[in-house]
Amino acid sequence: MGFSEAEIAASIGLDKAGIHRHIDAMRPSNSWSSKTGKQRFNDLLDFVIPGTVLAIKESWRLAHSPANAENMMARAAFIGRVLAGMSLLKEFLPQAEMIKLQEDFVVQNAELDRLLEDDITWRDRIMQEARLSQRVISEPLNHLRQHMRQTGPNSWESKGGGP
Repeated sequence: MGFSEAEIAASIGLDKAGIHRHIDAMRPSNSWSSKTGKQRFNDLLDFVIPGTVLAIKESWRLAHSPANAENMMARAAFIGRVLAGMSLLKEFLPQAEMIKLQEDFVVQNAELDRLLEDDITWRDRIMQEARLSQRVISEPLNHLRQHMRQTGPNSWESKGGGP
């Protein structure tokens, strides 16, 4: 609020070092500089919206109270406050929609990342199957007069006659 530590200490009768320790202890927990923009906006909404709603309700109650039934100027002023409060709330709604949209984008991006990983895994599996399929030796065509014998996992031997 613009007071120095010495002025605060003198006004409440404490030493300056004690005031300094208390201020240093409070700063990290209350500092807006350590918060993200979303956290600061949420803190502002938590403060402004309930206060604005309370002011709207109270102004509406006063505008329709029997004490102001005859005083049209007072009623008009209270109704003006209701409209001003509603206008203020209206300004926060698009911001809240943007935050919701941003959260939806985060969810959609996570889903797209998952699908991309599934696609990469699927493609890798198909490529590996293609590589493995080239390693398999098919059984040779048997000629009527030839006898083929498999001598190893990848080799065949021919025995027997010709045409």
